[in-house]
Amino acid sequence: MSNKKWNIKVKKWKDFRFNRHEMDRYEGTRLGIHRRWVSKSGPTSGGQRLGRTEPERKYLIGLLRKFVGRGIDEFIKEYNHKTKDLPSIDSLGYTRFLDVGDQHVKDLPSYRTMDEDSQVLRPYGGKRPFWVDSSGIIRERDLDLGCTNKKGFGKMRIQYNQRLWIPKFGQVRVTPWKGGTYMCEPQNYKPEYREPVYFFDAFARVGQVIKKFPVYGCGTIDYYNYYAYCLGKDATGRGFYDSGSSSSKAIRIEEEWVGVEVLGVKTSHHHQTIIENPEYTELQGKLLSSAPKERKEIQKRLRMLKPEIKVDYGMGTVYYFIKRQDYEEQSR
Repeated sequence: MSNKKWNIKVKKWKDFRFNRHEMDRYEGTRLGIHRRWVSKSGPTSGGQRLGRTEPERKYLIGLLRKFVGRGIDEFIKEYNHKTKDLPSIDSLGYTRFLDVGDQHVKDLPSYRTMDEDSQVLRPYGGKRPFWVDSSGIIRERDLDLGCTNKKGFGKMRIQYNQRLWIPKFGQVRVTPWKGGTYMCEPQNYKPEYREPVYFFDAFARVGQVIKKFPVYGCGTIDYYNYYAYCLGKDATGRGFYDSGSSSSKAIRIEEEWVGVEVLGVKTSHHHQTIIENPEYTELQGKLLSSAPKERKEIQKRLRMLKPEIKVDYGMGTVYYFIKRQDYEEQSR
């Protein structure tokens, strides 16, 4: 057993606990979120506390490679030895890269089930690179490196994409972006942005083809669905409308565009501006015509609101495409 220990920094985060007695400082029976957030006992003034700390990738991969062909019990003993003096260490941190199977560890944390889709496993094709066989022996998986995200891009191509700037289109949306994809209906965009618009020339991947293409971006729900289909099939998107959507628009999208992966570029577009707070303006209008008792409640609410708020009229989450014609010309 090696006496060499791992040097690991412990993660910290803000304490988000709220003192319920804070309610006693205010009138009424309801405490608004603004008061709750900025109060002296609120989370913005909370102290730091230790969080779960996981060993770095380089430590775990190196140790696992030493134990390939040996028993998992030996490995766990060595892992515990190296981490026993580290505060708040994750005792199952090695399961990020080792598929232990149900027969060896029964109660894995729920967040471990998401590892297949996480950033951690992308260099390994979305799979844990090590696994435990039915005899309890650690094995290294034969990975298909063709399915890893960086395969084929190369350092120079990624660096080229990272230097690209998202164009400043200004106000793209009719209504502000609230995050996520649920606000991606076409009517929430100005007409000229309901279809993909040119962003930049970038290195993009279509299936196994990686070349520099003119790349276009869009955020509407129709194009999001088609983009997800293209990447899920790892192909050029042919047959999209046959698999559930037979509308003429779906057919036209497939005939004109191909969803692509563009590694190294940002996937969001923002245009922030200050506007009058519509809730504040509405309450001000009610103030003069309200009864005295109601007026007191409105005034209290107004003190909790800002007259102006910052909103985002940008495209939001961007999905990248190339023209099918460009793809076919480059593939000849």
